[in-house]
Amino acid sequence: MAKLRHLYRSSVFYTFVNTIEALTPIALIPFLTRFLSQHDYGLWALFQSVVAFLIPVISLSFKDAVRMHYLRLGPEALRHYVNSAAYIMTLLGTLGVLPVMIFQDTLGEWLKLNPAGLFAILGLTWCYGFFYMALAVCQFAGERRMFAIIQGVQSAISIATTVALVMSDSGWQGCVFGRLAGVLVAVLVAAWL
Repeated sequence: MAKLRHLYRSSVFYTFVNTIEALTPIALIPFLTRFLSQHDYGLWALFQSVVAFLIPVISLSFKDAVRMHYLRLGPEALRHYVNSAAYIMTLLGTLGVLPVMIFQDTLGEWLKLNPAGLFAILGLTWCYGFFYMALAVCQFAGERRMFAIIQGVQSAISIATTVALVMSDSGWQGCVFGRLAGVLVAVLVAAWL
């Protein structure tokens, strides 16, 4: 009975905390649809879709691998495993720059993004890989407080920065840099804690 209670409490906690991140774009919809043109909002939606598609490509779903091997590996082996995953994600992110540089005109025309937007996709995708891996480590280490802090920081910084940038007439790029700021700060907080 105690195990079922623990399972229930854990499920409720992680569902609630994960909902914070999922609600961030939804919470921004009324604001963004008011302050962005239809064209800019469409570009923002396209940008998010491309990032969502590339996250498993750049991160190779290491967050899931960490979840699978967390209990099997000892602390030292897990540290090496996570560090290796970080190096591989960094290598893939760096290698992703080459096709963007070579095909930036074609990709830019196809995605309706300028070169800065194309590189922002890679940057945000790379940060998300680290963000999700940090969350997986926290979850399996039983670090609920840290898990919640990382999620909360990401959402709060994303919302605040996005609102500030969009209100300063940054257009859909303000959404990009707002989201990037939130994820990057959350990754830095995770590394610091």
